[in-house]
Amino acid sequence: MVKSKRKEGPKVDRQADLDALKMNKISALPEFFDKVHNKMQKALDEWIDAPPVIFIKLSQETAYGILQRKKSIMETVLLGP
Repeated sequence: MVKSKRKEGPKVDRQADLDALKMNKISALPEFFDKVHNKMQKALDEWIDAPPVIFIKLSQETAYGILQRKKSIMETVLLGP
């Protein structure tokens, strides 16, 4: 569940891991059933793969300039215009 919460690796791999966990007999126990079969699957279903953001270096631009552009874009996306 930790890897799916942190969204590590491809979503397909995390789904394969979860399917293997669901096939394990211990996941049928009452204390694990809800977490494995419902909560973890819901977390994977809500996982949206965002396309990677690519920054192109403009002529005469420094790394600091790219960082400032990235910060500005992230603020716009997270906080709105």
